[in-house]
Amino acid sequence: MTASIPQLPLRDELFLLGHDDDTGQPHVHRQTLALGMAGAVLIDLFLAGGSPSTRTRRPARPPSRSFGYASTGPWAT
Repeated sequence: MTASIPQLPLRDELFLLGHDDDTGQPHVHRQTLALGMAGAVLIDLFLAGGSPSTRTRRPARPPSRSFGYASTGPWAT
């Protein structure tokens, strides 16, 4: 009987590949690993259907007066 190895999310795989098994020290520069991890998280979100790009977008609102912009244009009241 063969035990199956559970498949890890991409972010976990990248984390394990990016670090030494014995010492835990990163194989690459920390910022490089952090950027790769951020990309892996985005890919995992996209594949799971949780990406903001797959949701319905709301139209952008004009800046409010509280930010100190001039109140001109068709949206000014």
